[in-house]
Amino acid sequence: MLRFALIGCGHHGRKAVMPGLLKHAGRVKLCAVADLHADNLASAKAMGCAVYTDYKQMLVEQRLDAVYIATLQEAHLEQVLAALSAGLHVVCEKPMAPTADDCRTMIEAAERAGRLLVVNFETRYHRHHQRIRQWIGDGRIGRVEAIHVQDFWDGHKRTGPVAERRARLMDRAGGLDCGIHKIDLVHHLCGSGQWASMEAMGAWLGEEERLLAPHIAILGRLDIGTLVTINASLGYAAGIKPRPRQDLLTVVGTEGVISLTIDSPSMKAHATGTYLATLYDNDGEEQVAAEYPIHDIAIGRLVDDLASYLESGTCPPDLPLGEAGLNAQVIAEAANERAVGTRFPATAPGMVGV
Repeated sequence: MLRFALIGCGHHGRKAVMPGLLKHAGRVKLCAVADLHADNLASAKAMGCAVYTDYKQMLVEQRLDAVYIATLQEAHLEQVLAALSAGLHVVCEKPMAPTADDCRTMIEAAERAGRLLVVNFETRYHRHHQRIRQWIGDGRIGRVEAIHVQDFWDGHKRTGPVAERRARLMDRAGGLDCGIHKIDLVHHLCGSGQWASMEAMGAWLGEEERLLAPHIAILGRLDIGTLVTINASLGYAAGIKPRPRQDLLTVVGTEGVISLTIDSPSMKAHATGTYLATLYDNDGEEQVAAEYPIHDIAIGRLVDDLASYLESGTCPPDLPLGEAGLNAQVIAEAANERAVGTRFPATAPGMVGV
């Protein structure tokens, strides 16, 4: 049984990480929780966890095997290094760090410490994504020529109880705070290949005060030849009352197509909606029900995989190690930079008058 601690018990820590560690990970035990704000610790204390407002004190006093870090990304580097220095394995929330250089520092520290560094790219653990990866790996659609992703979520509202949290996400990563999941997923589904080229543009949707785009379009190509488009948004419905969601994935191969559709007019429709991943090949069609992303279940599966790795010495195929966090951060940084760089021109060069 892995003895876990949690650093960061804010909205995500309480709503997703704690339930994942407490209910859905049969190989781990949540022993202690640290957060700067004592009010955030009430639920952890009620569950019998030791609670701290100083995570460094927790690392010294508690007998632990691993720590889950669910704080804002600018705090990750210091906290990851402290946990590794204490001899602990680490699960770090995405984005892994504010910069690719910070990611590299964390990876190097994990290697020196001889400990595992895992990044919470939990979409790898949705059953429909796992089936799609299996279809691709089995050669069902031949060589993958193109992957197209549309990940539209309102990212909470610009007003209301979580508006401040949303503003922090926008200032730190823009629409790629969550869209970074799909950057990682593209690489994971292909099983190989690095980004060889990439361009990006953004839309601000009435949030001109933000530096980074809440709505971003990425166009690129992997060095294995696969064309990639990713459209990600945490802002397309942030200024209206309804909560629509659209999550589309199309994988185009030389011998078939895979199509995933998660589309609903409101959040309430998710409980009863029908979401399908469909494989079209020369044998006909095969469908599986898409699993609506439930954070705590996916996080539970991830830490189960971490425990399995430590027990067997064999890395499970879906477990996202630090290198995955670095690879995704490199593309997210570049995409945000390029989107900002094309923010103001009303038309692209050479397109005037068209």
